[in-house]
Amino acid sequence: GEIAAFDAAPLVAAGLSGLLAVSRGQQETPDPAPLLARQRGLTVTEQRNPDAGRYASLLTLRGAATVAGTIGAGEPRLVRLGEHWLDMALSPSMLITRHHDRPGTIGAVGGILGTADINLSGMHLARSTPRADALMILALDEPVPDEVAGQLRLLDAVLDLGVVQLT
Repeated sequence: GEIAAFDAAPLVAAGLSGLLAVSRGQQETPDPAPLLARQRGLTVTEQRNPDAGRYASLLTLRGAATVAGTIGAGEPRLVRLGEHWLDMALSPSMLITRHHDRPGTIGAVGGILGTADINLSGMHLARSTPRADALMILALDEPVPDEVAGQLRLLDAVLDLGVVQLT
């Protein structure tokens, strides 16, 4: 889209910085991120396409997972996670689950978060077929402490759980 006409180096550096922060468990500054990525054997391929489909601009990162975002109504929006298309405002604290699509799962997750006084500000659900695996993304007003994440991982229906803290 429109973003294809601009220098993508700052976006590439910021994306690599985030990727390296997750893999190393510590925050990286964007400046040395491309060098650190090369030292770790990562290959970065940049592709530009003036056609962003239904978006004026779309930034997609592909690796072990695919993540895509855009700007909508003046705020960053998550529009793709894996194979699931969505439209959700980013939040500083987010929780992502892959779980069995069965009755009571959303309530169990909400109950644990409520008991921990963690307020939900947004939610997106996606599934491939009824009663198969599902994806849930929650925008939260507070971070998820490790002990709460541990309780959520113990739920029978939860297959994977990720806690996201955006800075």
